[in-house]
Amino acid sequence: MTSKSHFLMRRKKQRDERIIKVSTWDEFIPALDKKCMVLAPWCDKTACEDSVKDKSSDKKKEAERKAKEKVENDAEKAEDFEPLTGAAKSLCIPFEQPELPEGTKCFNCDMAAKHWVYWGRSF
Repeated sequence: MTSKSHFLMRRKKQRDERIIKVSTWDEFIPALDKKCMVLAPWCDKTACEDSVKDKSSDKKKEAERKAKEKVENDAEKAEDFEPLTGAAKSLCIPFEQPELPEGTKCFNCDMAAKHWVYWGRSF
């Protein structure tokens, strides 16, 4: 095995370990907060994607505010404070789709899901 193929295999393994599959909004934000890509069933509606961006941004702002309050009370932690940035966004629709059982709902809006989609957030 060449060093390039070994390197690629290691990187794919690292990527795959950072993917969390979810089905609901309640699972979505905690998965993002772990700095992972999230695989979720989605309805494929632009309005729903916009909603995900807005809701994840609001959640991010609230989390940043609470974290900043905690950090301000501890000077040592203040230097290490790195809040998450950016709202969640769709990354891609994987070519190889996991099974999507009939009746599966979109993780965000409860409409019928059309496929699985990777979501992520900038850090």
